[in-house]
Amino acid sequence: MELAKLWGPVEEYHPINPQHPEEPLVQLLPTCGKAAGPDSFLWHSDMTWRPNPSAAGLLCGHVIPPYGGATMVVDTHAAYNRLSKDLQELLHQMTGHNDLEVGYARVNRPDTRSSNPDGYNRDSSKYGGEYSADHPAVIAHYVTGRPHIFINPNFTERISGAGLSEKECQEVFDEVCNVLDDPEFHCAVKWQEVESGSILVWDNLGVQHIAPADYEPHFRLMHRCVTLGSGSPRAFKPDLDSGACPNGWGLYVRSAYAKAGFCSKKSVDFYNDTAKLYDELAHPEVWLGPEVVSEYAKRVASQEMQSARILDFGAGTGKLGLRLQEKGFQNVDAVEPAEAMLEQVPAGTYQATFKDGVDAPEASYDMIVSTGVIGTHVGTEGVKELMPKVQNGGSILFSCKYDTYQAMNFDSLATGGNQWQQKIVHGPVALNRDMPDQQHVVVQMVREG
Repeated sequence: MELAKLWGPVEEYHPINPQHPEEPLVQLLPTCGKAAGPDSFLWHSDMTWRPNPSAAGLLCGHVIPPYGGATMVVDTHAAYNRLSKDLQELLHQMTGHNDLEVGYARVNRPDTRSSNPDGYNRDSSKYGGEYSADHPAVIAHYVTGRPHIFINPNFTERISGAGLSEKECQEVFDEVCNVLDDPEFHCAVKWQEVESGSILVWDNLGVQHIAPADYEPHFRLMHRCVTLGSGSPRAFKPDLDSGACPNGWGLYVRSAYAKAGFCSKKSVDFYNDTAKLYDELAHPEVWLGPEVVSEYAKRVASQEMQSARILDFGAGTGKLGLRLQEKGFQNVDAVEPAEAMLEQVPAGTYQATFKDGVDAPEASYDMIVSTGVIGTHVGTEGVKELMPKVQNGGSILFSCKYDTYQAMNFDSLATGGNQWQQKIVHGPVALNRDMPDQQHVVVQMVREG
């Protein structure tokens, strides 16, 4: 349960899956290989039949058949990229109607109905009594902004939109489902081959999953937890989201909530919900960004460190601010829109903190520093709003994923007679030891006039 809670509040209820007698937040998934034909278990994301689908799923094998019964997942972003551009453009205009009853009827689950002849415990006090929902055919992932297929052959009853007839919509739906079936995008967890007690965790908005019924006549029992989503998924917009936008804004910049180009309310809510766990997840032995950026800040400081005025942009729980203190910087402010993150900052780390944008006059800072924010939550438009806050001769210094840096158009930032030079001062190199294949760079932008 503690692992599940890292991804958010755990679901308390499911209208079909029974609860564990000792831990109600754990769902029991008992199935028999003969309960359905091998082809009748279908790709799906959990809870798409309600307005607020689950955010994450966790699965553990309790009774494992001697063969078969693997859990398969499909990467719905990779599958989207396989679609033709014409088909992608159609899907951007389409909506899927999802329904609980249709979904369970399609997979013929008599084994779930032993305690309820009707098969459905439609408690009207749960989910607002809603067991069907419409969602975009392609959603923007709430963290990355990337496009993901969000229609599935299990719970999606039909799709509509783009001016297509019912027959044409079905043809589009079938073509998308065929792409989901391509093994190139699949991963299989074979429970017989993993250590007992292993837990599979998946991103419910980033992948779909399936449990082939290929273990007849044996019994299979899984324990499952799912975490609450943060709202209805948003449709992918090619002109705004990171999958197509040359500035790499993602879903964060240009939201009504944003100030100084900062992240969306949904992203802020995520950090507010996980603030107490953040330091554990971003331990300094794992995430090296604050140490590396603070070291380069020391090297490039244009004033004596004791007097240099610094702004930590996207300060989080103050990890970068603490590293700056250790290196002699004593006049550091912070901007962080997630209030719960600021509550975790040790007292005395910052002189001033801003929640809703940078409330300071122009040319207030000798340096603006940031780690893990620019290129992830903020694009070039956000950086452009920071630039006037830097004095002549000052710098903006930040870490960024290398592939994102390559996609961002920094040349567009030299505007209005203010001349800026930018260069990579460190990397490409792995700054996250949990992700050794992910390359980061440290970038310095210098205001020269």
